[in-house]
Amino acid sequence: MLKHFRLLSLLFCLALTACVTTAPKSANYSQLQASFADSAWNGATIPSGEVCNKFNSRPGNAPSIKVSNIPNTTVRLELKFSDETARAAFRNGGHGIISYTLPTAGMSEVVIPSFPGQVSNLPPNFQIVRNFTSEAWDSGTGYLPPCSGGKGNLYTVVISGFDAQGSLTGEVKLKMGRY
Repeated sequence: MLKHFRLLSLLFCLALTACVTTAPKSANYSQLQASFADSAWNGATIPSGEVCNKFNSRPGNAPSIKVSNIPNTTVRLELKFSDETARAAFRNGGHGIISYTLPTAGMSEVVIPSFPGQVSNLPPNFQIVRNFTSEAWDSGTGYLPPCSGGKGNLYTVVISGFDAQGSLTGEVKLKMGRY
């Protein structure tokens, strides 16, 4: 019994470590600030047209997000989309991880434009870091818009800044809302 407890404890610790950003922190790390640039997104309820194509006539779009307090060494922002209510595969970036290269070096504030979900061809400055966790019924790559079918699941995005060496320059978690 003790042997099984130790094994479970070890597995639990490994699982927790996998959820943390592993990049070293930059010397000028700062807490980022984020808010929605589009009034349709309020952090409480996901806008009706911005869900996955299983529950919509088309795949929804990611929200446009204003990010500020960005350290001047930041060259890119990473958006890690998650369903905090669903099974583990959909947490910690399970709805896709997308990188956004800042248009100009040294920007302290930027509005990340909205981009389409469930596609492989993203607009300029965007790149897929990790595709969303796929279900048997689903097709597509990149970002998976909220897809719980209206069960009240909580969706979030963690925005992380990185410098040219890959060090973490800042981070913030933003509630996208429930669907």
